[in-house]
Amino acid sequence: ARLRAITDNVPIMLCLKGLDGRYVEANKSFANWHKVDVRDVPGMRASDLLTHERAETLEGYEKQVIETGEAIIHEGVSRLHHRPDGNPMIFRMIKFPVTDAEGVIMGVGTALTDITDQKLAQQALEDMQARLMAITDNVPIMLSLKDRDCVYQHCNPLFAEWHGHPASEIIGMTSRDLLPPEAADRVEKVDREVLETGKVVVFET
Repeated sequence: ARLRAITDNVPIMLCLKGLDGRYVEANKSFANWHKVDVRDVPGMRASDLLTHERAETLEGYEKQVIETGEAIIHEGVSRLHHRPDGNPMIFRMIKFPVTDAEGVIMGVGTALTDITDQKLAQQALEDMQARLMAITDNVPIMLSLKDRDCVYQHCNPLFAEWHGHPASEIIGMTSRDLLPPEAADRVEKVDREVLETGKVVVFET
């Protein structure tokens, strides 16, 4: 009863299928997602809940899990549910083998999570990075970014052109790969000062 209380309240859709392709168990989240009573799920097949095409796809995944003994992770867009704003929900599905005490596969488990917010946040971040990249790539100033080991992680085209290397080659380099030893020493000294003090340093070279 305690385990059922956990599975019914965890914000993940869970179900277990036997080797015959019929559902053995499911939690309330799974049943609610498919708009059925959780008590009616045991004995059903995927085709009772989904379109024929979608059911065949899922059964193909399950067959692969049974044959290989390895989990499968799949992300997709739900055809059943939409968000209040009208956009479709995005989900991550994990199908994994369930074994008995002897390690023999007795069924396939499924864990389904709504990752819409995560994907939207990721897309928003990528869009923001793209806009920032457009700015840094076109500003008439040489710009670069180093990590705490003073290794270049990014530079704009003007910086790359000044140093005579494609930007893709500069990533992973240090000042010593681009400058004479004395100049590299000065730059690295300033880099260390910035890292140690957390303050902006202005210098001419």
